[in-house]
Amino acid sequence: MSPWEDLDPEQREAVEHFLGPAVVNAGPGSGKTRVVVLRAVRLLQLGVPAEKIALVTFTRKAAREMRSRLQGLVGEGSKGVWVSTFHGLAYTLLRRAFRFVLLDRDGAEKLLWTLGLPRKLSQEFLSAIGYLKNTGATLEETLALHPELSPFFEAVLSFYEEAKERQGLLDFDDLVPKALELVRKHPSLAAEFAPRFTFTTVDEFQDTSPVQAQLLYALLPERPPNLMLVGDPDQAIYSWRGGSPTAFGDVLQDGWGARYTLSTNYRSHEGIVGAVRTFMGGTRLLKALRPGPAPYRVVARTREEEADFIAQAVWRHANDRGVPYGEMAVLVRAHWYTSVLEKAFFRYQIPSCAT
Repeated sequence: MSPWEDLDPEQREAVEHFLGPAVVNAGPGSGKTRVVVLRAVRLLQLGVPAEKIALVTFTRKAAREMRSRLQGLVGEGSKGVWVSTFHGLAYTLLRRAFRFVLLDRDGAEKLLWTLGLPRKLSQEFLSAIGYLKNTGATLEETLALHPELSPFFEAVLSFYEEAKERQGLLDFDDLVPKALELVRKHPSLAAEFAPRFTFTTVDEFQDTSPVQAQLLYALLPERPPNLMLVGDPDQAIYSWRGGSPTAFGDVLQDGWGARYTLSTNYRSHEGIVGAVRTFMGGTRLLKALRPGPAPYRVVARTREEEADFIAQAVWRHANDRGVPYGEMAVLVRAHWYTSVLEKAFFRYQIPSCAT
């Protein structure tokens, strides 16, 4: 079957968008990654050189998936398409300008340990520093979110930045702000990369930080740009690292670009989708194609009582309905809760593993 044949009308409209800016409001399970990839395929079929098409996303896993799908559909023709994360883009830009060693999270924590900071406090400082760099927030705004760090923050920040500079190091949170600073100081570098972003699609735009958005706009060659933003403000998960769902909401409200909506959830049944609509205040246009029971809520008095209820439910599914234990999963808010669950599972002789 051709990949185009089973596109729904909403997906097809978005895939066929060609020139000018566009916004795709894509609900969960609505096939947005497929739309992003097929639009790139269509641009290639329309004669756009692969070297002028860019797909930008938020995680390396998502970038690998897009690259794999593209290659599966057009083979060698996909080789010139730029598929990258924002941080991968920033890394490439910075490598053109100077040498540096990328400092991973463990290395950053060890650098702060030399100040005698315990691991947990080092992690809190690094989170605050990352927020400061990724959002463009002021020092006062950052410390308002981390008041416990206020007495020492400036001294720790100064030590950390000076230590990295002496050793030729950049950490993960340096990449995008440093790349933005670089292209602003050297417009010729931005001009060199700009043709690669003639047709750009950004996936998961709701998780894009203000600094990431500024870097992207600095590289776009067209005005108005051939830029498609794809995302769902209700699915933002990286606000702790500077991701700004309000930026996507602002784009949706200000009339910027053509508008497309992917409103059909192909992943979940109506019971789950209906619960999401209720939880989000009834404003979601999301619909499901298949019926299903609504999820139910159980209120327990203690964590142990809750864990016991879950263990009983798992046991019944296995013994009354024949569902293999390996096909069941329990999602928890925090990893520490797995120990409470494991004790309950042990009492019911339920095999389990925590990841």
